[in-house]
Amino acid sequence: MKGGLGAAAVMAIAATPAFAGIMLPIGGAYGDATGCALYFTGDRSAPDLAVLTPYTFMTEDHACTFEELIRIDGDALRVKARCGRIGEKAIPYAISVTGNETAGYAVESSGGWWGPLFLCPGTETLFKPLRISV
Repeated sequence: MKGGLGAAAVMAIAATPAFAGIMLPIGGAYGDATGCALYFTGDRSAPDLAVLTPYTFMTEDHACTFEELIRIDGDALRVKARCGRIGEKAIPYAISVTGNETAGYAVESSGGWWGPLFLCPGTETLFKPLRISV
């Protein structure tokens, strides 16, 4: 197992609202099958995993915490985040989140593209999404 207890602790901290700057207007955790497993167990051993929460985005070796919602344009969000490899110092990144609950979300940054990410079963009521009027 690549992650172990350290990954579970990082996931718990990264998913905690007190450590995040903003909350995206999505109502759960979204991921691929291995990303959803990461959300619940902290297991980062599967390659190509991705999970998006209202506060964070994580892969098998990177973690991002959202700091500022820069722009909303329909189903597209532009977010300022701090991202870094697990165990290393996070640096500023611009991240785009596109999609919706039905079609799934995609996350794009200079580091790559992940998606579609679908609602992780059991997370439907974990986060109350903000309703943003534009």
